[in-house]
Amino acid sequence: MERTREKFVIGGLEFALKDGENPPKPKKLDEKQEAFLIATACYNPPGGRVRWTMQLLAEHLVKVGIID
Repeated sequence: MERTREKFVIGGLEFALKDGENPPKPKKLDEKQEAFLIATACYNPPGGRVRWTMQLLAEHLVKVGIID
C-alpha cells in the first residue's frame, strides 16, 4: 500500500497502477526434472491419498533425489 501511494505521488494514477517490468526468474527444474514432476503428478498418489499435493510432490522429488 505504501509503495502504491508513493508511486501515485511521484507519477500519478496511471504510473501507480502500472505494474513494472519484473526480471525473469531462473527455473528451479530443468526439462527432465520438470517432465518427471509432471509424470509423477499424473500418476496415482501415494497410498491413503486421494490426490497429489504440492507438499507431497516436493517431498517425493527430494526422496528420489531429483532436488535437494
